[in-house]
Amino acid sequence: MRYILRNIRLFMTNQRGIYLLSIAAVMSSVFLLHFSYSLYQSFMKEKDAQSVEADWLDVELQDLYTQKGDPNDSDYRIIPRKGTKYVTIKDLKRLLKKLSEEFQKEVLDVGTEVVVDNVPYICWFGVENGEIVMSKQYRDNITAHSLPEGRFFTEEEYKEGLPVALDEAIMSKSQKTPYIDSIRSKDRKYLTIAGKKYRIIGKHFTYDQPIVPITSLPEDYPLHEFINFDFTKSVNSLQYTELKDVVEETLGDHASLPDMDLPDMDKIYLYNTMIIIAVLIAVVSALNFVILYQYFLEKRQEEIRAMRICGMKRRRAVVMFLAECVCLTLPVYVLSVFLYDRFALRMMSSFYTYVDDHYSLKLYLELFAIYYISSLIILLVSIWRRLQGEGRMRIGGGRV
Repeated sequence: MRYILRNIRLFMTNQRGIYLLSIAAVMSSVFLLHFSYSLYQSFMKEKDAQSVEADWLDVELQDLYTQKGDPNDSDYRIIPRKGTKYVTIKDLKRLLKKLSEEFQKEVLDVGTEVVVDNVPYICWFGVENGEIVMSKQYRDNITAHSLPEGRFFTEEEYKEGLPVALDEAIMSKSQKTPYIDSIRSKDRKYLTIAGKKYRIIGKHFTYDQPIVPITSLPEDYPLHEFINFDFTKSVNSLQYTELKDVVEETLGDHASLPDMDLPDMDKIYLYNTMIIIAVLIAVVSALNFVILYQYFLEKRQEEIRAMRICGMKRRRAVVMFLAECVCLTLPVYVLSVFLYDRFALRMMSSFYTYVDDHYSLKLYLELFAIYYISSLIILLVSIWRRLQGEGRMRIGGGRV
């Protein structure tokens, strides 16, 4: 140990410039290691605070109808008001065409209510290349849970807008469905909807109204209350902003999106970039120390050869040099962490909301282990290769 401390003292006095650069490299890598972790922690906490679990966006239609009856009963009716211009299926199609391909790829299905004969028909569908298509998600849900008889629409039927329908399944003989009874043919094979004959291909018990392809209804039929977008995963601010802009452009004052607190994608990108840069600089700083120590070993070639001639094994020499590195860098590491905890973190907290004023001892020990394990591995490889180069040496014309 005394010999190791002697070597460090000689390094400090004889190679002062290299020593100071080595200290700077260690301090900068320690600072940046902790800084990158602080950014990561702040980013994750801010993301959790801002993110929502919602995987849907609901466009609220502003134009009101006159309501008659209880919305939960089959005799419920909504009457369009005179002089009111409502959002129609045609407007919906224009909206879908304006959405980007990236947005459409994330949409699982879209739902809305279409007013047919003063009755709200719930329609769920997908969107692809700006066009309305059959929703496979909705088909699978209906088929698995609410289709006691028959089948669901095919993709071709939905694309072509063919007049096919799912009739309401009557659960008991006492059940009355006056609206359905009024549009159902006597042979129970057809429904008359929007003046057209719809062939019944199955029965469902999801709603009080029939289910029909929205593509089969006239484009001038109005929508009621909402246009709902379900997504494959949680909504982000880019999707929200895009839909809001498209709604304002195509539907104007007739629709709006409720305010939602969503992750800021620009801030997420900035955080990610800063973290990556900080980590890269920390790695470069750590490598700089290795390079500087290599230079120090270069200056000690004669000493290394003398030790090898005297019988010091390579393994023992490696351990000695690693011990020198630890003794040299450990005080600098502790000082750097102290300065970071007492000063840097407090300064950062004024810029980053979710950076803690101090970390736990356990966290500091974990970061210490990460730093030293990775640094010692690099140093071990570097020193071993250096000593390997000294394995065959010429002394007085002979070989050792």
